[in-house]
Amino acid sequence: MRSVAFSLCIRRQSYHVSVRQLNDCEHKDLVYCETVSNRGLPNEQGPPMEPYRFKVAYDKLVIAAGAEPLTFNIKGVKEHAFFLREVNNAQEIRKRLLLNLMKADNTGLPVEERKRLLHCVVVGGGPTEVEFSGELSDFIIKDVHEQYSHVKDDIHVTLIEANDILSSFDVGLREYATNQLIKCGVRLMIGIVKEVHEKKIVLNDGTDVPYGLLVWSTGVGPSDFVKSLNVLKSLGGRIGIDQWMRIPSVEDVFAIGDCGREGRQISSEFVQQDR
Repeated sequence: MRSVAFSLCIRRQSYHVSVRQLNDCEHKDLVYCETVSNRGLPNEQGPPMEPYRFKVAYDKLVIAAGAEPLTFNIKGVKEHAFFLREVNNAQEIRKRLLLNLMKADNTGLPVEERKRLLHCVVVGGGPTEVEFSGELSDFIIKDVHEQYSHVKDDIHVTLIEANDILSSFDVGLREYATNQLIKCGVRLMIGIVKEVHEKKIVLNDGTDVPYGLLVWSTGVGPSDFVKSLNVLKSLGGRIGIDQWMRIPSVEDVFAIGDCGREGRQISSEFVQQDR
């Protein structure tokens, strides 16, 4: 991102500004913004400085706000799970795994607590979750077993999915992926998560699954910013767009990436406007 920002800024009449949009698309040709660089910073002469608010005029506006992980409003997910979305998520997962290995190395630790700390649970059965589970198990077998040989019988990876993994793929591919995961030592469990606690997951059938590391990856949905926009939404709450990524009822505004989604309803909206 830094290189992209730099390449934009060195061009004449090009600017890169870090902001959080307050209001968008309600007033034609204006974006209402709020700076994020000074939010919460102390002020020598008094309370924290208030963020600076300003307006930006535009000829064409492209919204590329991305998406956020879906939690389905399940209690405890945001508080206790790690997501597979950004670089900092990967760093936090690494820190937690290493911390749990060090904790499990303490003498006098009860066996059940050691097994909990070393139990890595992944929720979700799509391509990302399947690949991550396999890579994590491979890392455990090749590296962790060598460095922490005394806990190799206690550390495991479990993949939880409501249905078969890779359900949108061909049956042959699903069976192949299942066999490969089992060979890698990944335990597969079918179940629906009801709620998440600090040290365990509770499934719909009442089963408790203790964990030391919980990785949640069940797809993405609209961000709070996208939800706040007063524009036509597609199924799932994302910004509705047509095949040219235009947003109906708002002239010269486009949405790209995960924040927008094309649909028949959106295309028909443009047809009615053209009439």
